[in-house]
Amino acid sequence: MTRFFRLLSCGALATSILTIGSAAFAQASSAEKAATAQALYEDAMKSVEAKDFAKACPQLERVTQLVPEGIGAKLSLAECYEGADKLASSYGVYVAIEGQARRAGQNDRADLAVQRMQALKPKLAMITLDVPADIKGQAGFSLKRDGVAVSDVEYGLPIALDKGDHTLTASAEGQPAWEKTFSVEDGKAATVKVEGPMGAAPGGGIPGAGTPGGGTPGAGTPGAGTPGTPEAHQVGSFFGPGRIAGLSIGIAGVVSAGVGIGLGVVGKGQYDDSNTTGGCNADTNFCSTQDGVDMRDSALTMANASTALVVIGGAMAVGGVVLFIVAPGQDDGDEASAAPAAVSFGVGPGSVVVRGSF
Repeated sequence: MTRFFRLLSCGALATSILTIGSAAFAQASSAEKAATAQALYEDAMKSVEAKDFAKACPQLERVTQLVPEGIGAKLSLAECYEGADKLASSYGVYVAIEGQARRAGQNDRADLAVQRMQALKPKLAMITLDVPADIKGQAGFSLKRDGVAVSDVEYGLPIALDKGDHTLTASAEGQPAWEKTFSVEDGKAATVKVEGPMGAAPGGGIPGAGTPGGGTPGAGTPGAGTPGTPEAHQVGSFFGPGRIAGLSIGIAGVVSAGVGIGLGVVGKGQYDDSNTTGGCNADTNFCSTQDGVDMRDSALTMANASTALVVIGGAMAVGGVVLFIVAPGQDDGDEASAAPAAVSFGVGPGSVVVRGSF
């Protein structure tokens, strides 16, 4: 039990350190993202003016990733896509803008998005995927378009695509992949039939499945398992103090991450309320009322707490799993039982390190 409490103490110390470090890291990270987004946006708009859309559009894509609440950046991205003749991509961004702007109370931008959608819709290239029942019914069937999975709810529906060449890839268990490249033109509709992969011939399938000698070696055969070790003894010796500590830390980490996600949802709601009822502007981050300022401050506090709890929870969950795996069982030998336990945690941007000796 002494080892058990020593391990829990290590976990508590790591949690305290992570709480302080994660909050500071979250604030620094947010400021760095905003600065990066601003630099990218300014350079991208220069490229748009020069009609260098090949450079500008990827930069604006990154801006919308860094600042997803920025409606102005999304409008610039939609215009960039349109300038690059990626009409379907432009249409999709306008759809997203219309919903986001309505929720933020920016009806002028929402109306602009609707106008652009109506103007673009007749110009879009539309594609319908015809997937026969005998093909999509195969075990493990999946379909990808340009490397991105296509949901079965899209089969048979006209979907807008950017003009040019696209590639379909279909696969199923035990079958070679099927691939087809097709081209679409703006303002035209087409249907592409998925012709493979074909089903296996009768008696075919994955080698070894359902055949003599197939399956997992040793399964269901005499002598399988650990020789000379009763099953009840294996279960009883599995949960030593170290593994109990690892399980406890892992569960605490999952709970911490869950609380963090909950705080993030509440904070996001307060942020949205500050835009709709508090007189705040999502682009300039300026609030015209004290209520709006208070809601923004509360949302920021919750966001920082959410980030810290999620990072801490993730670190504890990973640390608990590692500790559970590497810790010895209760009856793993006298030498293991007598040896002192040592566990150390380390965390940094994008990494968690757990070391232990038993």
